[in-house]
Amino acid sequence: MALGIASGGTPQAGIYAAIVGGFLVSMLSGSKFQISGPSGAFVVFVASIAERYGSSGLQLITLMAGAILLFMGITNLGNSIKFLPRCIIVGLANGIAVLIGAKAINDVLGLHVSTAPGKFLPLLSDFVKHLNSLGMWTGVLAIASLAVIILTPAFIPKLPGSIVALTLGTAAARFFHLPVQTIGTRFGNIPSGLPSLVLPVFQLNLIAPLLIPAFALAILISMESLLSAVVADTLSGARHNSRAELLGQGIANLCVPMVGGLPVAGAVVPTAANFR
Repeated sequence: MALGIASGGTPQAGIYAAIVGGFLVSMLSGSKFQISGPSGAFVVFVASIAERYGSSGLQLITLMAGAILLFMGITNLGNSIKFLPRCIIVGLANGIAVLIGAKAINDVLGLHVSTAPGKFLPLLSDFVKHLNSLGMWTGVLAIASLAVIILTPAFIPKLPGSIVALTLGTAAARFFHLPVQTIGTRFGNIPSGLPSLVLPVFQLNLIAPLLIPAFALAILISMESLLSAVVADTLSGARHNSRAELLGQGIANLCVPMVGGLPVAGAVVPTAANFR
């Protein structure tokens, strides 16, 4: 849900991607413990595509990336990922982390910024201009939740801090009637049933401008998925099949646009949790 919102979409876009993409990758994956779903690595990328080309552009680029991943799996091009310089991967990951952190400032401080720019410096400048709309209780609740997430493992190692923070934060907002924005006030009710299958409406004129971004998305998905599979191998002592992994990711990303979901990839944190 958080990744769906951060990507400029709805909470259910993240949920549907986790259900459909997660199931398909688990069934077809080349790793026994791989867990796939929406990824934080795509938040900035997906948000910029959705902002510029709309939901139809996002669906199209996800389908194109899925087709490219299938091609990489069939031709065994996934092995070329291991030749990428480590400094590029580290720089990319840190750059994404900084942008995600910067984009979160709006929600953490309760600022009323409707459409935040996607670039780092204009983003910070926009936040400074809206500091007069600072929501005190939103900031207090956000900082308290972060403290709970960090401190819970120190006292109760087997209990996920995020679950505790969600429970206590929701209870505090509900029973003390805190003036903070909630999922309900911002997005309304989340659909309670499974999504219906809808064939995406394609705009053929978007294929050319989205071709290079689709390759970039496919490379990001393959990098993160294969890295996650390697982590699972390290934990379990097993060995993944990179070719099958890319095929599974390709099929999943061909299917998630049909339920209005985000692009999916293998993720290290849930994969490690799944192994434990």
